[in-house]
Amino acid sequence: EILTRQLQVFSTGSASLDFALGGGIEEGSMIEISGLPKVGKSSLLIQSLVSYQQAGRKCFYVDAENRFCEKNTQIHGLDINKLSLISSQQDKILDANDTLDLIETIMRSEKGCAIVLDSCSSLCSRERATSKVDAHRRDSKPKLFSDWISGISPIIRVNNISLFVIRHLMVNQGQGQKYTS
Repeated sequence: EILTRQLQVFSTGSASLDFALGGGIEEGSMIEISGLPKVGKSSLLIQSLVSYQQAGRKCFYVDAENRFCEKNTQIHGLDINKLSLISSQQDKILDANDTLDLIETIMRSEKGCAIVLDSCSSLCSRERATSKVDAHRRDSKPKLFSDWISGISPIIRVNNISLFVIRHLMVNQGQGQKYTS
């Protein structure tokens, strides 16, 4: 049964990208898209959500940057009323721990859904958010994110979740033209 299982493939909205991916995005996948700021990463993933919506799938957009705006809703075919937008509010600022726990909860309860995390680069661990600016500490976010990915990997495949993670590449100005995330 496992070997003959047929998974649905969803379009990215770009014929050439779909071709390069062998038809599109296969459900039960985690896709990380990275690039410099303002090159269209968010727009591409919102366009991808259109094909999930057309198939009747639930779609979630986790806005860790709090930058989702009117222009994001102008993607042809997007039904904004069927997109669950999750972001920090004045009365509740989501740290990395809250955000990742919330995504995991969605993944466990909403089989076959699509989730965009925009962006993992903007997440701030609870430890870092509550420490003083001058505190000498090593950021725990990389380990937190790595452990979280290890824990959710089986959920993604078993529940046919499509998880899209955006990561920003930043130019390290002090070291020449090296890129970091």
